[in-house]
Amino acid sequence: MHKRAHNTVLVSVAIALIVLASCSRKEEKPTFSFVTRWEVKPSFKYDLACFIGIMTGREFYTRYYPEVYAEWKKRLTPPATLSLKKINEIIGEETPPGPQLCLFFSTIPDSADSLAAVLRFVEETNGLPESSMTSAHGDTINEQQWQALKPHLRIVLEFLQKQKFRAYWENRLLPVINKQIPYTRQELQAFDVIGDLERFLVDANFPDTVTVYLVRLIQPHALRLSGQRYVAETNYPIHVTVKSAYHEIVHQYGDRVVDTLLTSHFKRLEEESFLQLTVARLDQNNAYKNFRAFFHEEVTIAAELWLAERRRMISQIVRVQNTDPLDPVRRYLAEQDDGRHVLAAVIYSFLAEGMKKEDQSYAEFLRALFTGGRIASGKIEERYNKFMNTQ
Repeated sequence: MHKRAHNTVLVSVAIALIVLASCSRKEEKPTFSFVTRWEVKPSFKYDLACFIGIMTGREFYTRYYPEVYAEWKKRLTPPATLSLKKINEIIGEETPPGPQLCLFFSTIPDSADSLAAVLRFVEETNGLPESSMTSAHGDTINEQQWQALKPHLRIVLEFLQKQKFRAYWENRLLPVINKQIPYTRQELQAFDVIGDLERFLVDANFPDTVTVYLVRLIQPHALRLSGQRYVAETNYPIHVTVKSAYHEIVHQYGDRVVDTLLTSHFKRLEEESFLQLTVARLDQNNAYKNFRAFFHEEVTIAAELWLAERRRMISQIVRVQNTDPLDPVRRYLAEQDDGRHVLAAVIYSFLAEGMKKEDQSYAEFLRALFTGGRIASGKIEERYNKFMNTQ
């Protein structure tokens, strides 16, 4: 073979290799590493807080724990009964007492998880616990409420000390919790909540660790504390716990979008008559205090539903098996809070149409809906009815 021909062959081979390498690179798909580190553990102080909520006697809670309430009501002393009544009145009918007390107790270190530590905290803490205020529910508590609660909490806690409530928890509740912890921990390993959130939101980064405190007495609630810490019931199906984690972590992002990034856009939506009627109905039932709280929830729920249903969690909750992939979310929205999450439904409808690009942040996606006139005063009701198939 001539030298020139040999060189031509080498050049052709080199070009072929470059082309093949280029094709190979085009076919490569991005790989995602699992981000979330789940931490699951019991918590005496949160079961204690929820127990006090049960013992206020609200029918809402005694339905879930009739045996616990009946057993301990027999032991109550007149001072403890009066203090429980006062705790209920101070917290107010619109706020669940157990979760509210969990927020206060959340500032107590996990290493001091005892009745004596809680009692010491109540006696010595004069100012409002800062970690309580960093919770998603921090705006429901205030300094005046904390000061009013303290003397009554002290009486109840001293009563529970004498009645050996810690021993009751260790003998009756903790064994059930400890038995459930390894199963919950194992099931959670299948869900990369932090990774899913960061890929969807695009412009957000969260700590890798998510802590779940398993307790026995918080039904029907799930509660986010400060940071990425949650209180969940041992009886909750795993998809309920994971869905709650999606919801509460997105809340941090959604609140910032409404309050800072897109404030003027959401402010103009307050003129929308359909939303005014919706918020008025919600306010009558003490679900939301104002438009701002309503928008926080709607932005959060739309993202939560999108992420959760991609893992088929909404389908499991509503038990819908239908050829239409939107039916589970439609039913969930129709049933949740009597179908009042109308803006969440509208935002979800655009997500379902594929209008959010993969590299577009959730905030940019929402901004585009506003600037493109898709979400605007006068258009919400029609879009909602179309998505929900409502005449």
